[in-house]
Amino acid sequence: MFKFNSQYFNAKLYSNCTKPLCCILLFSFLSTGNAMAYGKSDYSNATVKGKIAITINYTDENLKPVSAVRIVLDEAPIVLNSTTVQAGSIKISLSGIETCSGRIDTRDYSGTCEEVAMEAFNDVIRYAHVWICNAFVSEKGKNHQFATCYTRTFLEGGIDFRGMIEDDLVGLGSHRVVIGKDGKPQRPDLLKAQETAVFNHFQMWNIKK
Repeated sequence: MFKFNSQYFNAKLYSNCTKPLCCILLFSFLSTGNAMAYGKSDYSNATVKGKIAITINYTDENLKPVSAVRIVLDEAPIVLNSTTVQAGSIKISLSGIETCSGRIDTRDYSGTCEEVAMEAFNDVIRYAHVWICNAFVSEKGKNHQFATCYTRTFLEGGIDFRGMIEDDLVGLGSHRVVIGKDGKPQRPDLLKAQETAVFNHFQMWNIKK
């Protein structure tokens, strides 16, 4: 039976609120098979009162903005697996990260890697009101798209938290950076977050050998 201590994740998520709240975050262009693009998490005019607003920005190979689509939902996107959500008629997968194989069994949580990773994904996005995702224009029109996504979450006490989903998940230790066939990390921009998770023995890095 899967047991999970969501307080652990919530505590880690709230601890991220001590980071500087930057309105614009840059992420690295990665030459991978998945759709990745430079972009900004510009939240201006992205909020829809009482709704979950998801904007997908598309760029060409030169990182020039081409177009954008907006999805408005009554509830948070449905987590389908450890890296994919259903947002209306579109599936959005986070690029360049994965969970481990096997199980994670510690004092605080117990279950398969996939179960723990899905729970972490749910916790990170549960209260997010705004999503800004960036993808190559080649993804546009597909039912299943790969992107990098940022969220904005309004928390009690006036906290306005903005961050990249992949960075949070890797920093929690529920996910790790994918290593490509060439032996190089597909998301070098997330290696610092992964180093923090490893150093603190979070989740998959807390498995006793």
